[in-house]
Amino acid sequence: MRVKRLLKFVAVSRGTIELIAGDLPAAEREFRASLEIDRAIGEEREDFSQTAARLAFVLWRQGRDEDAAGMAELSVEAAPSESVAAQALSSAARARATADAELARKAVGLVPDEMLNLRADVLVECAEVLRRAGDDNGAKDAVEEAARLYERKGNLAAIALISA
Repeated sequence: MRVKRLLKFVAVSRGTIELIAGDLPAAEREFRASLEIDRAIGEEREDFSQTAARLAFVLWRQGRDEDAAGMAELSVEAAPSESVAAQALSSAARARATADAELARKAVGLVPDEMLNLRADVLVECAEVLRRAGDDNGAKDAVEEAARLYERKGNLAAIALISA
């Protein structure tokens, strides 16, 4: 079981790297591998929820809205109430699936200020919801704040990704 957990964490890390590199099919493959390991282990609702939300975001970027909405729902169902990260990511995924700008803003508010990367990640997803809702200024502000947070964290790869 410990080997499976290690493989799961490697898959999530590789998925994140592939996402930053812009290889969406590879990111999808890695996030799906992590979800399959979670299913095999039969636990880790928090990890499952976060990975399902991140996979949903990848699927949306590939234009696969129906698949993404399904992953968002899995994320919401699995998210434990005590996990800030799972609640924030699943809320952002649900906001994207339902085009709910208010829920997207609430998702950002769930993330503590000291969790810079997570807050920035949720802001990026919030920006897409706001853009689709016609709030271009709100979307621009969300992306700019995300860039500031990534910069504070030293996450140059994420800055490059949102700038592209």
